[in-house]
Amino acid sequence: MADQEFRPDSAEGNSILPRGVMFLFRDASAEMLVKSIEGVGAARRSYLCGHPPVVSKFGFIPGLNFFWTYPPGSSPLLEFHLLDIDEWEIDLEGSVFMTWWLPFKSALKAEPCTALAVGAPEGQAAEDALVRFAAGVLKKHVGVVQDDNSDHAWTLDEIRAGLSQDGYRFFQARHLETHP
Repeated sequence: MADQEFRPDSAEGNSILPRGVMFLFRDASAEMLVKSIEGVGAARRSYLCGHPPVVSKFGFIPGLNFFWTYPPGSSPLLEFHLLDIDEWEIDLEGSVFMTWWLPFKSALKAEPCTALAVGAPEGQAAEDALVRFAAGVLKKHVGVVQDDNSDHAWTLDEIRAGLSQDGYRFFQARHLETHP
């Protein structure tokens, strides 16, 4: 599949998505994850400036030379970014490192060998696509995933069972409360 060029100023390249998740894997190489990502029909794209966009609460994510979108085209539901863990971990601020990153890594019960950030727009279609992808990739590879609703590290069994954390299932849209 030919690479598509990322153009931040074009409608197709507008890839700053409001929601996101972070996966950590202990048994999957970058090559194995690329196969899983491309296996769902995602298209590989290249960065013009060499840096990915902001993905939800996870902040600026330095990555490799490519990212993937699903489905390919002008309105992707999912955007995948493989991370260089060593480079990314060094850039974390001290408080984020201590309060978020270390507990997330410890939930994996091993040093992560790969990490994957996935961005998504608001909406049920993106939510459904991400939940399906998470269940599929966690079935193939040992890992955990954290959504932007909580600091909980979700497992495959929890996602499949539809369990809740802080009143929400994995990647379930939050509903804003209205006050009179």
